[in-house]
Amino acid sequence: MNFITKSFDTIEGEQFVNTIDFNYNIFYVDKRGNELKATTKAFTKAYNYDQQFILPYFNFTKHYHEDYRNMTLAPYDSVFWNGTTEFRFYDRLQEIENFIQANKIQTSIMNPKSKKDSMYAQLQFPYISWNENRFKMGQSPPDVIVKSINTNRFEIDRYRLNVKLYLDINHVRDSLTYQLRTILDPVGSYYHFPISDFDLAFMNIYFDLMEI
Repeated sequence: MNFITKSFDTIEGEQFVNTIDFNYNIFYVDKRGNELKATTKAFTKAYNYDQQFILPYFNFTKHYHEDYRNMTLAPYDSVFWNGTTEFRFYDRLQEIENFIQANKIQTSIMNPKSKKDSMYAQLQFPYISWNENRFKMGQSPPDVIVKSINTNRFEIDRYRLNVKLYLDINHVRDSLTYQLRTILDPVGSYYHFPISDFDLAFMNIYFDLMEI
């Protein structure tokens, strides 16, 4: 069940979206048989139609639930957000910070245990942005490893680390700022070997080389 309210502005004789007020309710049954309700509310305001907004440059992988996963991609840009104050709730800064710290999900672990084509597997793990912390990849199921051994003659065909570059460019006051990051894309990444400390070191060295 959802309710969407839109308002429009007229600019040079054409209608443009001004605001979108969105309320969404979903009722579902969890694995214990409990009936639950989840509610989402959102408000979108369009502004500054005179200036073109440049989307970040990134080669997105096609997959299930693209919108949900793609929202996890963008690294935090402190320069941009420190210069963009329209959306700040100054009287609730501490309340918002407490909520974020209590509820944020921050992980550097990829878990490939679900089937490759499973729509639910696409939501298991986010994009991983390079930083000084090491990332880990869970081991593939034994039958996947055995099948890969039998069908791939060369070891190099039994793994893929899908690493890409992310570039975001923004005008902040009188300056042009950019953010360039190295991203590990979980879609299309796999490693069909039993995983030891040696394997984890190899993965992270590969990621480091891409960052360099």
